[in-house]
Amino acid sequence: MFPLLGRYLLENWTEVLPGSSTPDRLSFVQLPGSRVSTFLILGGKRDAGHRRPLLAVKIPRSRAGEDYLRLEYQNLERLAARWAHLPGFLKSIPKPISLCAIGGKTVLILEGIPGSRLHTFPTRGLRALARVSGWLAALQSATRTQAVLSAEDVEAMFLEPIRKFSKGVELSVEARVYLRRLEDHTRSLSGVAFPLVLTHGDFSVSNILLDVRAEGAWDDATVSVIDWTKSLDAGLPVRDLWHLLTAYAKGLTPEASSGRITWCLRGPGSYPRTVRRWLDDYCGQLSLPRWMQGLGIAFEYIYGALDHPWGIETTRRERYQDNFEAFVHGIGSNDEDRPFALLAD
Repeated sequence: MFPLLGRYLLENWTEVLPGSSTPDRLSFVQLPGSRVSTFLILGGKRDAGHRRPLLAVKIPRSRAGEDYLRLEYQNLERLAARWAHLPGFLKSIPKPISLCAIGGKTVLILEGIPGSRLHTFPTRGLRALARVSGWLAALQSATRTQAVLSAEDVEAMFLEPIRKFSKGVELSVEARVYLRRLEDHTRSLSGVAFPLVLTHGDFSVSNILLDVRAEGAWDDATVSVIDWTKSLDAGLPVRDLWHLLTAYAKGLTPEASSGRITWCLRGPGSYPRTVRRWLDDYCGQLSLPRWMQGLGIAFEYIYGALDHPWGIETTRRERYQDNFEAFVHGIGSNDEDRPFALLAD
């Protein structure tokens, strides 16, 4: 595949990157991934000691990966058209160049974005994480809308996913009680003005790039976000922030995925307290009721298990069910004044 890909890029370089001279040769760096293989095409010039990526080329490993590439290409074009008025937003997402066939495979070619992935930065002080969470809150505040939900909206957004999630699987008594209360609560949202925001859908540390121009200058770091495959123009608030906070916790605790969720909710140390404070600050900035925290977190796992609304890949359903159980069991007596208690008591 490498020879075919390299030949295609060199032969079509002026169309792929107009205004740039065709390089003598290309350097490839492969990034880890499960559904898709991603290769960075590096330039010859160094910037701040690093070679800047000129292109990112994504090649599917499976039929699901091919479907995701098409969806990502469509989403990036949609985002560029829908949110072009947001200051700096288009510079923070990949620009799609081409979705084409090379060697019998569908290939997505994107403009390269400078920066290092969030998980490569030191965790002490949490300043890099604070920069990213602030960027997210600002973006979702700018894209926040209100929609009066019809009975059909409530069915499609909440009730049907709850039923599908709980059907034919073993769940604890506590989890089923929580789901019944969640169903009752969301049913009551019919006719209610409900807040919706632009969501990424997989706002993990591996999909976030920070370009720090000066040592320790976190407040001025440029935030870029890749892999918008699961983005929605009108999605549920809180989901992206919670995904980010629990994913970042991987570098702070040896706990597995479900253990990190419980730890973020009620664990010892300063980070769980920071998580709770940032959830509250986020809701304050977006003028959200506090019960949106429990709702957004619950549907992070319900939607994830079903790959809702796309249904392309559901192989991770068991993991999301475990995470949902961890969330429910992580709700403790210290949540009496928290939004989770509204659904769990």
